[in-house]
Amino acid sequence: MTSWARRARATSGGFTLIELLVVLVILALVTGAVAERAPGRRVGVQGRAIAREVSDLLRLARATAIGENRPVAVVLEPDGHRLIAIGLPPRVVPAPFVARMEAATRENVIVFAPDGSATGGRIDIASGANHWPITIETRTGRVSLARAL
Repeated sequence: MTSWARRARATSGGFTLIELLVVLVILALVTGAVAERAPGRRVGVQGRAIAREVSDLLRLARATAIGENRPVAVVLEPDGHRLIAIGLPPRVVPAPFVARMEAATRENVIVFAPDGSATGGRIDIASGANHWPITIETRTGRVSLARAL
């Protein structure tokens, strides 16, 4: 072999088998750690999406009450899986999530008045230990969705 060939071979940037195995083991560990966290993140994303849908229904009920100059009631069915606003399409809360309502006046009913105010209360979308609170202010009827607790 010529001297230039020896130098080129000695300076080539190849990897040894051990280096490749170490990289593969590290990749496997990282992939495993990410895969363990994925189901929890999926529940969080789904819960947030359901809470947004419920918030949207409440805002639409308020807008309808103002626009049509009539009260609009939002009722939570006892099983906690369906919210019904009179005159609007219902929202379904799929399992494993459930909705719980704490209404200020009547159980499982929040009413929006034509002036935009509401009877007030809170709806929690929950799954296990996670829940997404939605608050309805009494004077203004403002609907606000907090971060997951």
